[in-house]
Amino acid sequence: MKRFGWLLFAVLIIAGVAYGVTQLTADETEGPAEQTIVIDEVGRATLQDTVILRGQVGRDARFEIVASSPKLVTSVNVAVDELIEPGHELFKLDGRPMLAIVGDTPYWRPLDRFSSDGPDIEMLETFLDQQGYGPGTINQDFSSLTRDALEDWQEDNGYPVDGHFLPTDLAIQQWPARVGDVHVEVGDPVAASQPLLSLVENDLAVSVKVDPTDRSRLRIGLPAIITVTASDIEATGSVSELADAPVVDGQGTERYDGDIAIIGTLDLVEGAAVRVEVVLAEVVDALVVPVASVSLNGSGDEEVRILTADGTITRVAVVTGLTEGAFVEIVEGLDGSEQVVVEVRQ
Repeated sequence: MKRFGWLLFAVLIIAGVAYGVTQLTADETEGPAEQTIVIDEVGRATLQDTVILRGQVGRDARFEIVASSPKLVTSVNVAVDELIEPGHELFKLDGRPMLAIVGDTPYWRPLDRFSSDGPDIEMLETFLDQQGYGPGTINQDFSSLTRDALEDWQEDNGYPVDGHFLPTDLAIQQWPARVGDVHVEVGDPVAASQPLLSLVENDLAVSVKVDPTDRSRLRIGLPAIITVTASDIEATGSVSELADAPVVDGQGTERYDGDIAIIGTLDLVEGAAVRVEVVLAEVVDALVVPVASVSLNGSGDEEVRILTADGTITRVAVVTGLTEGAFVEIVEGLDGSEQVVVEVRQ
């Protein structure tokens, strides 16, 4: 019976060595000659350093269209989520159309034959000329030719033909834009500077909240992978905006606002929750070893142990790079043909 027990013990030892390990003799260590050495191949993989964020799909606010003076809303020709192109009639105020026109500077005063010279007159004459109504010489003077051209345009576009131009006749912005909200209805009286219409960016984006540590690592232009939380839908994107100052919530937690621009199309609705993986760095076809195989020597330099053809273990100095999960990139020191020692058990 005692002999059977020893045989059983020997069988268990041999089975343990055969289960995923190699039994070799390492002359670099003291103690028993027989050791269990766990090895792994040097491999190749794509490694990434990433930041994971949670976000929500939406559209950024762009601007508001406001009334320049007290008016009565007599027609509303826009709807929420509608894409507005140049030339679209937005409203009628006191019966006068408000048209969407591309430009950089809004009109700030009524214009007629008695207006003093100014750049807004030149803008109006340029617009009339572009529409095919000849206002004469384009300058800052509201001439009789300017009045004639304006009246012709008014007649063709449903305005009172009076030679008077009002700031709300043309809504000057960077169109196209999408309607975020309509603030008025037909019959509503509006005051000066009262918002009529809120517009948002046409393209969807992902808004994120970033903690201070991640904010220090992120920068504009970094690529991102956007995954819809409730499905497997994915899209690519990039970091488009990052706030410089944090927002502090009621618990004193600091977060930085950011936006991830979506590249291409993503079939989503506003408000959808998404996971955003921002790629800080990537190495394609990197030479990799298990993180556990890298250690520091007495001088503080990184090294790995490799198993040579004759079964001995040799220490090799290496330079590491990117780490992802259980693997680390080897920049210098190995050529890819080696077997590295992950663990030695006595």
